[in-house]
Amino acid sequence: MYAFASDDRLGFTLLLGIGLATALGGLVLTVAGIKDLAPSWPAPPLAREPAAVGATGGETAGQEMPPLQTTPVDRSLLTRPSLWPLFAAVALGTFGVGLASGHAVVIVALILGVIVAAGWLAQCWREDPSFTGPEGAWISDRLLAPFGFPLIALTLIGIIVLAVSRILLAVPKAASVTIALVLAVMLLIVFFALARQHRLNRTVIVTIGGFAFVALVAAGSFSAASGFRTFEHPAEASTPPPTTVVAQGTAYKTKQITVTQGREASIVFQNLDAGTYHNIAVYTERSGGSPVWNGPPIEGVKKITYNQVFTVAPGTYTFRCDFHPTAMIGTFTVKAPGS
Repeated sequence: MYAFASDDRLGFTLLLGIGLATALGGLVLTVAGIKDLAPSWPAPPLAREPAAVGATGGETAGQEMPPLQTTPVDRSLLTRPSLWPLFAAVALGTFGVGLASGHAVVIVALILGVIVAAGWLAQCWREDPSFTGPEGAWISDRLLAPFGFPLIALTLIGIIVLAVSRILLAVPKAASVTIALVLAVMLLIVFFALARQHRLNRTVIVTIGGFAFVALVAAGSFSAASGFRTFEHPAEASTPPPTTVVAQGTAYKTKQITVTQGREASIVFQNLDAGTYHNIAVYTERSGGSPVWNGPPIEGVKKITYNQVFTVAPGTYTFRCDFHPTAMIGTFTVKAPGS
């Protein structure tokens, strides 16, 4: 409710931490207060008489403690420490980083949490006495192999690519190239070393991979939170400077106009003949020809700017004044884009 009512991320994070700590403390107190239903056996008789054993109080007074039984177990059959608590801590840490950096990291943390919860529940189910090998093999072949492994692989690859990209975007361009190259070489060396081993300790590999994954995600999250370098996009082809055409003495001072096909051209036309109409018009031929474009005329000493996009085919045309077509004339060139 506090998170929805305000934008105070720090306060929300503190409240969330206090709530989790309180819930954990309540769970501990609840479990500690449950009555232990295991039988309370008296101490073994040792040098005492058997009759004295029954005089001891307790729930099993009058009974002797059954003899202790020891069963030798091979060390390979002992239960290995679970790594799921470590992965759960990673998911919670990622969630905390996401609260400070952005919703994208929070989504990653939630995905990690779902994976950890599924894996942890699966481990508890396998360790249950009712679990059987054929049942587990059937579920693994029908569910985990076709869907679980590809999904996990794609998720991990996506997270790693996202984290690496955040790191490379947060450092200068030259440093990003160096970091990417060093990272690629390190991966090749590590994979080559692993491929040369005849037997691998899965626990060691998972532990190293887990720490590397945590470090990578943490670095990527920190880089994303600190911001990325600014990119200088090459400016679009700038509009060429306007062409200035001056009309004076019933003649153009400029005899050549060049524009680019499909790009807006700017032509500044200045009339210096008082009381005379002039304009600029484009035709296909020097004498006669079909009109391509006609600029509005101006009278007397005035100035006008023509902004026009010419879509005709590249080539050579003629520009002239519609009022003085034989005296005021010039060459109008349309060039292809990029030429």
